[in-house]
Amino acid sequence: MDSNLTNLRVNRDTTRNQNMKGRRITNAAPSQSPSDYVTRSELDKLAGGGTIQRTVVFQGTPGPKGDKGAFSSFHVPGEIENIFLQTLAYGEGYIHATECALGYIWLGLVIDIYFNGPGKLIKMDPLNPSSYQVLTFPNDGNHQGLLDLHYIASKNKIYCLFCNHSSVFLSEVDPNTLTYTDVIADTISGHVTYEGSFCYDSTYCYIACAGDSPSMLLRYSLTTWGIPTVLTLSFSGKDLLLSHNCRHDGTNIFISSCNNDLVTYLAFVCVDPITYTVTDGASLPINTNAIITDDSTFTSLYVWYGSELSGNIIRVLKSNLSSQTVISMGVGASCYGAYFDGTYIWGIFNTSPGKLIRIRTTDLSLYTFTFDPGQDYPNEMLQDTNGTFYFTFWQDPAKVSAAT
Repeated sequence: MDSNLTNLRVNRDTTRNQNMKGRRITNAAPSQSPSDYVTRSELDKLAGGGTIQRTVVFQGTPGPKGDKGAFSSFHVPGEIENIFLQTLAYGEGYIHATECALGYIWLGLVIDIYFNGPGKLIKMDPLNPSSYQVLTFPNDGNHQGLLDLHYIASKNKIYCLFCNHSSVFLSEVDPNTLTYTDVIADTISGHVTYEGSFCYDSTYCYIACAGDSPSMLLRYSLTTWGIPTVLTLSFSGKDLLLSHNCRHDGTNIFISSCNNDLVTYLAFVCVDPITYTVTDGASLPINTNAIITDDSTFTSLYVWYGSELSGNIIRVLKSNLSSQTVISMGVGASCYGAYFDGTYIWGIFNTSPGKLIRIRTTDLSLYTFTFDPGQDYPNEMLQDTNGTFYFTFWQDPAKVSAAT
């Protein structure tokens, strides 16, 4: 990894660590009667190009669930309570990747804030979260910090990507026995995963290597895992550095950067997996919203990203990556993730206690939830097929909660 990328990482890590130190957001008072009806003053605000912000406290004490769907509905009838809040053991810190599959929650741990590993994979039964299983990977420099994970149904395996500084390793894990095989173990090509990401389709696995300069996309056959086809992530004379999120929307692959200069360099690229070419790329107009986080989410026309620098969410048009709408979240802390539940976009924020903001896609109005004290720095959000939401917290030991 060259010195330029090392400097970029120092700058990014300094920003992220400063955001975590001593930051505390004062809870706003809950709305007396939050509802789906927009008031006259709110209509006037929307007409002037503003957004609506409302706040309710997210209660974290375990207890009976409220009305089914209350959590994802704009009308919140009273307090919202956790189904469970599970604290992991010491040494099980900093969850960076999550997946719901086979009736379990799968958690990828990077262990410390510098992703020095060795990575750990946790298999948690949401019906019995305290009785979870842990797979600890070897401390060999090739399984550092579990960055990203996916369950690939056609293979019936969990796949784990690591934050290595001089190699590319992808481990295939049997979900029943938690034994693993390194299906990619590349220590000689010069490609470096670093804080990269991966996705897949029915034929290939695609790994975006953040340690390459510019970032490279490696395409591996899901059948043979042989020598990859390599694509340089550049477009119209600009490069994408520090690829941080790589996701397939069913048609194209979208990759974003966690670089702190996204004016000189690309913030986003789109790759056509059929032609295996970069078909579009775009920078940001200013660096206020740089350092795009490692999560993204799709709606039919847009990709939604969070900024770890500003805490804003950026809505990017899939068909034209230069068409960007910045949604000012007003939190004053990093946005660590965005999630679409089929109705709303959700953003999670690096505050203590944590904050969760729901965005209504029709008018971009905002509604804020605050977790209980101790549920600090939420980092990942996911949902199972029953509609239950799960949250993880960027702490050591890490915490996991569930709510509907």
